[in-house]
Amino acid sequence: MTEDTHARKPLEFDGVELAEYFQNLVDYEVEFEPENPNFRCLFQRAHVLNASKVLILIEIVVTFLYMIVTFPWWFLWIFFHLPILLASIYAIKKENPTVLWVKLGFMLLYIGLFVSLLILSFVISGFSSQSFLGIFGVGTIESTFLRLLLSAFIKINMIIALLILYWRFTVFWTLKNYFVAKRSDEVDLSDASERTLLQKMLTPV
Repeated sequence: MTEDTHARKPLEFDGVELAEYFQNLVDYEVEFEPENPNFRCLFQRAHVLNASKVLILIEIVVTFLYMIVTFPWWFLWIFFHLPILLASIYAIKKENPTVLWVKLGFMLLYIGLFVSLLILSFVISGFSSQSFLGIFGVGTIESTFLRLLLSAFIKINMIIALLILYWRFTVFWTLKNYFVAKRSDEVDLSDASERTLLQKMLTPV
């Protein structure tokens, strides 16, 4: 019996099976500089490579759930978001810092829009707490105390959300630097005290 030469080959992209791109997201073995503090986050508990994989997995789950909740209107935004998500998965598998800029650029845009919304909301809140609540679909509340309390709660959550978005950006920014260092086989052993203010701001906690 001759070997079946017509056996279906697994789909590939850039020399890698498509399934491997997603399997890589649950592979948490770090081969290059696994203990280097300059490439770790979450108070040195996790490597940025692993943290970024978990963040991508969370994004996949959230995107899927959001598609279910917003059906059928998700098609209005999915064709913009999906390529960015796939580019991120590709960049992590291929350890490509250039492609990772797609994710970084999107995150910068998202943070910029969020900051603009935050500033606008706080300005409106300065004139009328009820108008501020109206932005989030909250109806008229007669009690001044309840309006101020709910406004404060929303503001605190918006600030927390912004901090989380910024932290995510610093993780992927450090991941980009990690890929650059790995490609050049250069070990970053610089001390935190030697970094500039901007470098410190772009370092994830």
